[in-house]
Amino acid sequence: SKERGLIIFPYSTFDYNSIFLPSAFMIIGGLRFWNILRKNRLVRRSLLEINSAKVGILAAAFYDPVFMEGISDISTGLIAVGSLILSALFKAPA
Repeated sequence: SKERGLIIFPYSTFDYNSIFLPSAFMIIGGLRFWNILRKNRLVRRSLLEINSAKVGILAAAFYDPVFMEGISDISTGLIAVGSLILSALFKAPA
């Protein structure tokens, strides 16, 4: 009902802010140190390694549900490979 929606709205707004505000504060607080950190060679190399690990985790997470369940025969595999090649050739956003 309309009354229930009006009662729930403040709580949902509080919940939403409780989830996203801490990370926003961390980003805003860390921005002042970013110029100092990005000049540090060790920090830059660490960030490259962290990014590589993240890509590996995302690839593993993609492989099991999507590749194992979605690619059932050679035709769907060819469609997936063709789509990947076309997106790489035309620089289409993901």
